[in-house]
Amino acid sequence: MQGSPATFSLVNYKFDRIVVQSAFFSPQASQRIDFSPSCKFEKAAKTAFLRFGVKVASGNSNEPFCYVDCLGVFKIEGNDIPEFFFTNSIAILYPYVRAMVSLVCLQANFGSTVMLPTLNLSSLAGFLKEHTVEE
Repeated sequence: MQGSPATFSLVNYKFDRIVVQSAFFSPQASQRIDFSPSCKFEKAAKTAFLRFGVKVASGNSNEPFCYVDCLGVFKIEGNDIPEFFFTNSIAILYPYVRAMVSLVCLQANFGSTVMLPTLNLSSLAGFLKEHTVEE
């Protein structure tokens, strides 16, 4: 039995911006994570550029102790973005973002491990769809 080909795939990713501010980190406080995904779909090139920003703050602080901005490049097989792209593309990038947050906070010597939880990010699909532009 042969499976159907993927309708989109991750081609590349990079981190455009990484900001670590240890002054805003509190190891005893709970973490608050804010996501800001957006996408630009270049229809002629059949390429989607997913920008996935993640801010991590401690306790009641409004200032994040870590901000990561990741750009994922996805090849789309059809002429339109498939509906499940909006859920799955974020799920594909999140482990890379999660690892980067841990790595930069470890290298910054926070004195405590920073590990973002594994999350079901399917609730971001609607937000991403609303913040997708087509060129």
